[in-house]
Amino acid sequence: MKTSLADAALFDTEVYINYVLAAFKSVKTGKVLRWEKSDRCVLDRKKLRQVLDEYCTVASTPSRSIFR
Repeated sequence: MKTSLADAALFDTEVYINYVLAAFKSVKTGKVLRWEKSDRCVLDRKKLRQVLDEYCTVASTPSRSIFR
């Protein structure tokens, strides 16, 4: 796990009864990665775990959602 702010990723989630979305945005590159679990998508837990292991994650606040 990295702890430098340059290696940080902002994250945000949306959770409903039959739907989960997790998104991560690299502070350094601005690249956004998204994972969805719903009736139409299967969550790729292995890739999600890689992001959680690789980046220092920082939660975004509702008013600053990275989804907008």
